[in-house]
Amino acid sequence: AAASALARGVIPGQGSAPVSLMTFPFFHVAAFTGFYGAMAAGGTLVLMHKWDADEALRLIRAHRVTHFAGVPTTGLHLLEAAERAGDGLEGLTLFSTGGAPAPPALVARLTARYGERVEPRNGYGLTETSGGVLAHFGDEYRAEPGGAGRPTPVTEVRVAGPSGEELPDGEAGELWLRGQSLFRGYWRDAAATEEAFGDGGWFRTGDLAVRREGRVSIVDRLKDVVIRGGENVYCVEVEGVLHDHPDVADAAVLGIPHPVLGEEVAAVVRPRPGAGVTAGALREHVGGKLAAFKVPARVLFTDGPLPRNATGKLLKNRLRVLLEAAPPLTGG
Repeated sequence: AAASALARGVIPGQGSAPVSLMTFPFFHVAAFTGFYGAMAAGGTLVLMHKWDADEALRLIRAHRVTHFAGVPTTGLHLLEAAERAGDGLEGLTLFSTGGAPAPPALVARLTARYGERVEPRNGYGLTETSGGVLAHFGDEYRAEPGGAGRPTPVTEVRVAGPSGEELPDGEAGELWLRGQSLFRGYWRDAAATEEAFGDGGWFRTGDLAVRREGRVSIVDRLKDVVIRGGENVYCVEVEGVLHDHPDVADAAVLGIPHPVLGEEVAAVVRPRPGAGVTAGALREHVGGKLAAFKVPARVLFTDGPLPRNATGKLLKNRLRVLLEAAPPLTGG
């Protein structure tokens, strides 16, 4: 928040106190950011017992909310509800998401509707880092919507190769972190603690990342990478392209077993109400932006919401069961 203020030529802490609609559950570390940020600024928190986009719009109007904070899914729901209702979200000045990867289309959609009046903010953090340690906001976020931002001043970042060596800019490797806010270890689990930390106190996050000129982009979870015939397919990248399609409300990409290739790329898609999009049209859409080996060979449509946990992360094990139980697709 301080870096954002300075980038806009504002002294941090000045101006009116924020009124924040915070939709993260308090058992999740992402709630720390909103709670302590409001406390530090003498602001107000508006809370919801359960997420409902229409109720969120009512609360924003009733309490003159200036800041929204939630997972990307709730953020997209809020934008859709505002469009349906013709609500200009006039008092909103900050739109912040976290807890799960945000599709690049989110910030583009926010900017197209509200211009630069509403500042987009994103970032990256873990329970093990006591919350956010990378921050992405404003013009840098608009210019690089797939990024996670820059580290805090007390966080060191390394993108590491298989042997722990630091990789040069532009190469994907595991994100390692070291700094003030990291935890000491897992409670009563010395083996897990030893496995999590490398030499020199570096914490292995389990996330694949790329660094360019100090900015970090999260590519995918190491365990979520689909290895198709020796080629790496990053699910987050394909999900982002699917989200760009105007008929797609939500999408998840994962790997399923293949007898020759080892793994094949598959997608579970929730279309927008009334949309007539086909699997063939979605594969063509992805193929127009990504390499052919990244195009989902299987596309399963669902009418209901994709399974997520309370913090917005996709439950891919449940999706994998759905895909494996579905009959083979034929035609478009």
